[in-house]
Amino acid sequence: MFFLKILLTAVNSKYIHSNLAIRYIRSYCKYFDTEIKEYSINDNINSIISGIIYEDPDVVSFSCYIWNIEIINKICSSIKKINPKIITIFGGPEVSYDSADIMEKNKYIDFIIKGEGEETSYQLFSYLDGKENDINKIDGIVYKDNGSIIENNDRELIQELDKIPFPYRDEDDLNNKIVYYESSRGCPFRCSYCLSSTIKGVRFFSIERVKCDLLWFINRNIPLVKFVDRTFNCGKYYRDILKFIIDNKKNTRFHFEISADLLDGDTIKLLNTAPKGLIQFEAGIQTTNMETLSTVDRHMDFGKLKANLDSIISKKNINVHLDLIAGLPKEDFNSFIKSFNESFTLKPDMLQLGFLKLLKGSNLRESAHKYGIEFNEYPPYEVLKTDSISYSEIDTLKNVEEIVDNFYNSGRFQASLLYLLSYTDTPFKLFLDISKFKDRCIKRGKKLNNIGQYKLIYDFSKGIENIDLSILSECLLFDYLSQGRNPNIPQFIKPKVILNKNTIWSILKNLDTEIYGDRSWKNIQAAAFTFDMVRFINTGEIVHNQTLLVFDYENKDEYGKAEYISIDLKGILS
Repeated sequence: MFFLKILLTAVNSKYIHSNLAIRYIRSYCKYFDTEIKEYSINDNINSIISGIIYEDPDVVSFSCYIWNIEIINKICSSIKKINPKIITIFGGPEVSYDSADIMEKNKYIDFIIKGEGEETSYQLFSYLDGKENDINKIDGIVYKDNGSIIENNDRELIQELDKIPFPYRDEDDLNNKIVYYESSRGCPFRCSYCLSSTIKGVRFFSIERVKCDLLWFINRNIPLVKFVDRTFNCGKYYRDILKFIIDNKKNTRFHFEISADLLDGDTIKLLNTAPKGLIQFEAGIQTTNMETLSTVDRHMDFGKLKANLDSIISKKNINVHLDLIAGLPKEDFNSFIKSFNESFTLKPDMLQLGFLKLLKGSNLRESAHKYGIEFNEYPPYEVLKTDSISYSEIDTLKNVEEIVDNFYNSGRFQASLLYLLSYTDTPFKLFLDISKFKDRCIKRGKKLNNIGQYKLIYDFSKGIENIDLSILSECLLFDYLSQGRNPNIPQFIKPKVILNKNTIWSILKNLDTEIYGDRSWKNIQAAAFTFDMVRFINTGEIVHNQTLLVFDYENKDEYGKAEYISIDLKGILS
């Protein structure tokens, strides 16, 4: 019988995230009295402390990452001051490298678990509960003994992953949560900026186990499952997993991190059969600078990557995210711009601009001085400058990142950006020019509301030579109405052709359509356009022909944008 009450505690980066690590420990230590407590970094710290103390635990075990270590240090110190008898345990990647130094600096930590935590947690909980007598035999822990810090041997990795029980339970509150899952641990690559490079080999759960786990998600209609495999498509089972997901499709979507150049023809043919929205891919390009890739020990066939992604993206059934990293060795500002433009031409659904983080334990952090890399000494240890790129240039890229996120990655300005891109030399120049315009007009750091973002694009476009502002305003109108029903359309994007509600309803009733025949007006909104907007979205071609677009807010895509139908008004209004 076990007597300790153990809180497995996570402070996630967002409310919608779930923590996989503490669930693994709960499942592996199922005979102990464990309870999961999850918070987010946006929660009030006093509320977190109060919530922990209210549970009256004997042990609090924290899951530590670069995004939460500072707040966890604060929480730990407070709960130990309130109740010194509470035993505190830190585990996770942020405390696994320099564990002894961390314990030296933080007197409120009682134990640190290094590396994989399942078996170590089980043995440590057994010791604390009086079932194990010799703490020296527990591999993978750091602790204090009579004022001295003791660091035991590292623990061997678990080779038979199937021995780890499935981490989720029916009683878990997974509504409106992103659920994390893995079919493998480790990575075949040795990228020097990544902690995975410090662990050799890749280990896999059995395909039978994975299929069983996936059915649990599918049968419970979990909205989104994100695989945390470092390179999902490096193993022999990955195509079987994709086929299983396609064959058993219901309402669950799946997200994978892949190396796109490793995909083969058979896999791409399989992916072309997937229903729209079922699968999301995140492909790390990082840079197209071959010298930089070689320097960080990353190997990529960009030609094959481009061909594979072209085949996938052109089908338009799989959502594709591409990642770039600014601040890598030997990549200057112009080289990064080239990487951005080459990646943008692939037309991904999202192009994510990240900034190099010098993670503790990574090979690149150890050799940062070779490349003049300066970085913040506090989490997340982000790059400040290098021999190749200045702080000012990094700062410029951060401003561009904000514009790309707000106006491209959000998916909210599809038509507007498509039109603006036809008036710019390169995609990067467009986002750079918008960021410079925003800096001139709006105080840095100020957040624009929804209408403010549309006004920013409209005002910015006034300075573009030869642009047709009437077409741009209709593109903005299309983007605005795609987001949700709002009768209060801003004046600068008001429709040129005004149709009253009765006229629109009469047009809809005369159409042979089941979608809108019985639909309440509150669930739809319609507007007339002077050119064929659907044709423009699909081809980039502007053909002047009055059309009515009817937006259906009961049916939306993965961005939350309304589905719509287009009605040719020729002959109807005459």
